[in-house]
Amino acid sequence: MSSRGNPSSTPPVPESATAGGAPVLPPEGTLLTLLRRVAGSDYWLPLFVFIGVAAATATLYQALRERERAVITMVVAERSAKIREFIGSKTANTLQLLSRMGQRWDAAGGTPYEQWRADTSHHLNQLAGIKAFEWVDASYHVRWTEPSAGNEQSVGRAVHPDAAQAAPPHNTAAPGGTDTPFLDFTPGNGTIIAYCPLSKHGHSDGLLAAVLSLDELFARIARREMAQDFEVVISAREQTLFRHPLPAGAAVASLADHGVVEVNNKAWRVTVTPAAEFVASLQTLLPEVALGLGVLIALLLAALCRAELIARRHVGALATSEETFRSAMDSASIGMALVRPDGGFMRVNPALCALLGYQAQELLGTDLQSLTHPEDLERDRQCVQRTLAGESGRYRLEKRYFHSSGRTIWTLLSASLVRDSGGRPRYFVAQIQDIGEQKEVERLKSEFVSVVSHELRTPLTSVRGALGLMAGPLAVDLPHKFRELLAIAHSNCERLILLINDILDIDKVAAGKMRFNMQEARLADITRRAVEAIQTYAHRYQVGIELAPLDPQLRVTVDEDRFVQVVTNLLSNAVKFSPRGARVRVDARAADGWVRLRVVDRGAGIPQEFRARIFEKFSQADSSSGRRAGGTGLGLHISRQIIEHMQGRIGFETQVGRGTTFWVELALLPARAAAPPLPQPRSALTGS
Repeated sequence: MSSRGNPSSTPPVPESATAGGAPVLPPEGTLLTLLRRVAGSDYWLPLFVFIGVAAATATLYQALRERERAVITMVVAERSAKIREFIGSKTANTLQLLSRMGQRWDAAGGTPYEQWRADTSHHLNQLAGIKAFEWVDASYHVRWTEPSAGNEQSVGRAVHPDAAQAAPPHNTAAPGGTDTPFLDFTPGNGTIIAYCPLSKHGHSDGLLAAVLSLDELFARIARREMAQDFEVVISAREQTLFRHPLPAGAAVASLADHGVVEVNNKAWRVTVTPAAEFVASLQTLLPEVALGLGVLIALLLAALCRAELIARRHVGALATSEETFRSAMDSASIGMALVRPDGGFMRVNPALCALLGYQAQELLGTDLQSLTHPEDLERDRQCVQRTLAGESGRYRLEKRYFHSSGRTIWTLLSASLVRDSGGRPRYFVAQIQDIGEQKEVERLKSEFVSVVSHELRTPLTSVRGALGLMAGPLAVDLPHKFRELLAIAHSNCERLILLINDILDIDKVAAGKMRFNMQEARLADITRRAVEAIQTYAHRYQVGIELAPLDPQLRVTVDEDRFVQVVTNLLSNAVKFSPRGARVRVDARAADGWVRLRVVDRGAGIPQEFRARIFEKFSQADSSSGRRAGGTGLGLHISRQIIEHMQGRIGFETQVGRGTTFWVELALLPARAAAPPLPQPRSALTGS
């Protein structure tokens, strides 16, 4: 948080302090618990809204369906009326023809057979639906028939008694002396017979009969009006005279239309039933569309209603949370601030103002960059960039700020990034704690350790030299017990010197006084130096070291002595934690402008609980007094400091029971072009 930005005096409330939705209740398996949960939630009003809109939608759907059914019923009724009108008109035309024929009979005073035959033949060819004409004499027996071929058995046939009795008496008052034709049925053969009374010189001369085929009579009706859309049934006296079935599909009986056709003295009942496909062709998707839209609108309104309820509750919770956060922030004993990603202050608390010596308005008008010590700006900027990139949600950093008086203040900065619901950074919540006293204590302790180390190293060097002489050639004449004591003393003296050297190295790194002589070097050469330096130590533990062939073109910029110190430390750790007879492997791999040097062992691995602090000071996985591997616990910490000062990286990979791999990564230098071969001297003997 070291970049500049415009100040703002309206801080948002940290998301961590706001309500995150409906309260979470512990799960219980009873219906009563479920009802309580629903009753105490934001679902009641949205549920009522949904039910109300859904009910209105259902009513609208039913009304549209009923209106659609009424339209279909009206269409069927119109078509049925046309069918009945057509039936009545065609049947009346046939009966009118029959009546005109009777009138000509009466006018002629009887008709000779040949003339009657020619007349009826003409009408048979011109008028559909008539199968035959017959003349029934006064005794009600058939005398003539046309066509005669095929109807010979009809001649002499007595007319049905009912028809004879139903024939009205001759009405001399009627025009031409002819009565209106009447109809009679011939059950079972699909025909009806129309009878027209005849008169001759004012006396009854029998009946003129026309045999009508219902199938032929109504075939034209079917072709014109019925087609494939309707089933038509014509019936009289509970008998079906004609049925026009549907060629395929089912009829919708609930939409059938019933009517009556009056034909002279007969009443025909006509039933017209629409086909399912015809009904479907009249139906639309409007009711379904209205229903779907209504349900969708109900869901949207319910969702909006619930969102509004939740928003209102969150606004109240947000206000409460904001007040709580402001109160906690203002009463905090350490400095706190809300800081934009660009570094500008959004809100500061009194403790921070007292720490830095500024008024709140003064801080809101500036940013962290102008208050940060120049030597700490880059580290702070890197931490901010990593946090904004999502590598971590927070970071901690010891850094220095300038007090309003100009003096420097050491602080511990703890920053957490708050993001919005879309994952975009909003602001940092910064806690700034004064660690000036702690830093002073560390400085005094460091100076004390440095003084003690320097004062101890000189006499220890003399003691180590003396013990080395005594434990060497001078120990030949000493008793065995004395030689063991000298060896132990010499070993402990060596350990003390290593500890003092490590402490001095840490002190130099912390104080920035460790010097680095950075030079280009071949990785293969300096790695071989480290392996050769550790061979004697590895023999003591009976562990072999395998150096894989390294590419001589791999070149890096390092302090060779310090890099050898790091590799030697990694090798010594690998040797200490490897079983006897094992081998430690050293190899290197180059990729993407970096080279990774690896030290691989087959030891017990690093325990999970120790991995996070493996690079800390005095850190040891086994700190018991009886541990097999010795050491100060400072080697890895010093190695990390050295590698980071050389702009490199250090890390490890481990599996418990299978071993550990420590690695060091350094930037590769571009490969140099091969030098041209030197010219060969000419031979003095051959002259070539």
